[in-house]
Amino acid sequence: MKLSEKLLRYLYSAGINNVFGIVGREATEILFDEYAEKVKFILTRHELTAGVAASAMSRFLNKPQVCFGTLGPGPTNYMTAIGTAMLDRNPLIIITAQIESSGISHNDAHQCIDAVSMVKPITKFAYELRSPSELKYALESAVSASMTYPYGPSFLSIPIDFLSTTVPDDDSKLSLHNSSLTSYITLSTDFEINLEKIVEMLKTSKNPLIVPGDTVLKTKDGPKLVRKLAEVLNIPVVTPYSTKGVLPHNHRLNFGTISSHLDPIINYPALYTLFEEPDMLLLLGYDLIEHFPSAWGKRKPKKIAQINPYLNTSHIAIKPDVIAVGPLDIAIKGLIENASIIGKKLVTQPTELRARIADMEADKKTYKEGLLPNQILDELNKHYKDDYILANDIGMNRHMAGIFFHANKPNDFVTSAGFSSFGTGLAMGVGAKLANPNRHVVVVAGDGGLHSNSGDIETIVRLRLKIVIVVFNNDMNGLIKRFQLIGKNKRNHPETIYFKHVDFAKLAEANGCKGLYANSRSEFKKALLLAEKHNGPTIIDAKVYYPKMYINSD
Repeated sequence: MKLSEKLLRYLYSAGINNVFGIVGREATEILFDEYAEKVKFILTRHELTAGVAASAMSRFLNKPQVCFGTLGPGPTNYMTAIGTAMLDRNPLIIITAQIESSGISHNDAHQCIDAVSMVKPITKFAYELRSPSELKYALESAVSASMTYPYGPSFLSIPIDFLSTTVPDDDSKLSLHNSSLTSYITLSTDFEINLEKIVEMLKTSKNPLIVPGDTVLKTKDGPKLVRKLAEVLNIPVVTPYSTKGVLPHNHRLNFGTISSHLDPIINYPALYTLFEEPDMLLLLGYDLIEHFPSAWGKRKPKKIAQINPYLNTSHIAIKPDVIAVGPLDIAIKGLIENASIIGKKLVTQPTELRARIADMEADKKTYKEGLLPNQILDELNKHYKDDYILANDIGMNRHMAGIFFHANKPNDFVTSAGFSSFGTGLAMGVGAKLANPNRHVVVVAGDGGLHSNSGDIETIVRLRLKIVIVVFNNDMNGLIKRFQLIGKNKRNHPETIYFKHVDFAKLAEANGCKGLYANSRSEFKKALLLAEKHNGPTIIDAKVYYPKMYINSD
């Protein structure tokens, strides 16, 4: 058989059923029909969509997904997707073609760049095959690296002529660690000693607070263990965006999702309310890619304990009193087993904070300037009965959704929490829907974010994905406007933030997608009903209004 078929057979042996991407001149040697009955090729309009969709899909399946690109511009176009997978801690394998092995001369031959050197700083493993016999080694190394904490992307470059090379026709498979995709965990020599210290810290603490990080989702039974720990010890939980949904929305110990934009959005000192009372923070699998915790340092002094399956750099900024490095599940189970020693804690519910958020959700007013984002999210929660996946692009819309979207399961809220690039929302929705074909998937994006990668509207139509895309349309990069007005200059520069108006409903129709408009709650309700009846994707162009959001909040 040809190496092109061997490549797909190896991927299938690792549990990979899809390859996302765009094919170029290497189509002379690989058609992706060599093993089409097992591995499906998903064509996208841009490599960003391919890489981010695969990255998002990996979050749900907890194993690497694969995308493919052509030589030359393929790897350069994948750079944002690679950065997304790296800082969102998602396992991803990017494979791109290279010119024929006999002609490789980086930066001198046509379409020949040193892709490995380019991507190496932001990948877990990067390699260009020097002979067809290296394929098995390279793929096994790529899978192993991508699934080693912290999860991330691996990159392979394959010369075109290798793809047509004849290799033995056998049933060999990739040899993966313990015959499965398993993370390697660092175990410090003082792991048990430090766990004992954390037990003592919890015992003497009156008001501890749990902050679970992204690694919890990569840990077997991690979300279940965090919930059990919170309930057994009666400790509240606040989450960054990546772990929103670890506790159900209405759980009494779920104190909400934190971000630096929380206070101005709800016009309430929420971060002070959440972080003033606790005298201890228990960080479980926390990582600095989940936002710099500047709010913690402004509160009264508190003890901090951190548990991670690997030693990351969070301790540089957070400065924990105790760091336990080892298996997260074993650590949490150990804390649960010591519940009788630690004792149950007293919890003061953030009643006023919750009431403030509920009041904003219940706002039934009609504003001539457009819909409030909190009104849109309230209608989505009601329409889908708090049971849907929200794939979020980047911008003010993401920070609104972080507060008002009701997540009830881990990964109900899918967004680029670490890298945060415009244009990733639609691709996140593609990956989420392919991984969860029987669940409702909604994409929320600003007009700036969606239009930066809107070519792949056609992709969701072609794939017949029943996704609802809600465009928060206000003809500008609203988050950038806010940054300008809370910055040192405290003024905005219109040329850097305002766009000409785009009619996204018409853009939807031009791509074969259903397009609708909504300027009020009633219109948005009707649009959701029409979208549900439509057997395909729908874009709802919603005119949005952010009242009092562009003032100094320092």
